[in-house]
Amino acid sequence: MSPEDIKFLEEHIVNFEAVKLGFCRNIDFPILDEYTRIYQRNLDQQFVLNAWCSACVFDMLKRLEAHYEGIKFMAKRNAIQPTETNEQPIKNTRKRKQA
Repeated sequence: MSPEDIKFLEEHIVNFEAVKLGFCRNIDFPILDEYTRIYQRNLDQQFVLNAWCSACVFDMLKRLEAHYEGIKFMAKRNAIQPTETNEQPIKNTRKRKQA
């Protein structure tokens, strides 16, 4: 996902928040068109949105939001590099019960 796509999604994050709450707001057509283009670039090139179908818009936003959250998670995960330590792993010293 390009930085421009991420910037657009973050500017219009309120729509994702509405979807998380279970409803779809009225979204202007230019914004819906950009959501559709982002969806086509990142998820499905053949996708066609029926902008008059609120369930279709809701479903598209739900999938796009899940993709966006996955990208944010991976970026955060990759930004945190584990530090190397010289500690030895703790051995299990508990004795097993004999049968």
